[in-house]
Amino acid sequence: MCTRNGLLSRKRCMVAHLELQKLSDTRWACRAVACRNLMDRLPAVLCVLQNISAENHRDRSIDARGLLAQIDLTFIGLLATFQKVFGDTKLLSDLLQSPSVDLAMAADMVESLLDTFQEYRTETFSDKLWHDIVKTAKQCNIAVGNVEKKRAQSQHQTWWVVCDMYYRPAQG
Repeated sequence: MCTRNGLLSRKRCMVAHLELQKLSDTRWACRAVACRNLMDRLPAVLCVLQNISAENHRDRSIDARGLLAQIDLTFIGLLATFQKVFGDTKLLSDLLQSPSVDLAMAADMVESLLDTFQEYRTETFSDKLWHDIVKTAKQCNIAVGNVEKKRAQSQHQTWWVVCDMYYRPAQG
């Protein structure tokens, strides 16, 4: 159950009726909105899954527990990364589909997106993204305590490796 000290957490569980977006098979740009919506509603989604997992409906309960088992710090990290990448590329996608776009404007937007991707490779961006991931994980009661951020160098790029991730279910 989604509780806090024995009381139902209405802030997390009793939200307005909102639906997650159905993904389009033809427009990948809609994934930016889907990632944003899921990230914004992740605590409520986890609450609903926890409630469903406690129900007596066997199939629904098993499905909910399976989904809960997959939502961990790695999931949040990937969701935050995809939200950022898809969100930034959505602007270009929308512009390129505009009937009034000209070649110079499109070239400028592509160059701007490339600059943005270069910024992704900075330590400042990485630290901000990590902060957002940790903040979301804490809101969702997903443990970040024993997580070690290691920097691994390769010839051409820097990768951040996150180790020892685990999910801590809600106390109840």
